[in-house]
Amino acid sequence: MLNAKTRTIGVDVATLDAQVAAKAAADAAAVEVTRKEDEALLAVDTHLKLVELDRQRIHKEASAGVSCCLIDVIKIIVIVVFSYTAT
Repeated sequence: MLNAKTRTIGVDVATLDAQVAAKAAADAAAVEVTRKEDEALLAVDTHLKLVELDRQRIHKEASAGVSCCLIDVIKIIVIVVFSYTAT
């Protein structure tokens, strides 16, 4: 223990060193938590980008199928109309 004279003149270096070490450990833990959160957010972002690309691909394929079917329907209508007007 420190007596009154030591407390007013000197500092408890061991206690200060322990406080510095505890603060450094807390800072390191905070950095690690932030790093893990960043990794998780990046993984979610990558997943969402892949889902969006897949959605766009499915939409493009579905639209291509519809346009082909629409062209076929128009061809049939034209044939029916011309055959009807020809008779």
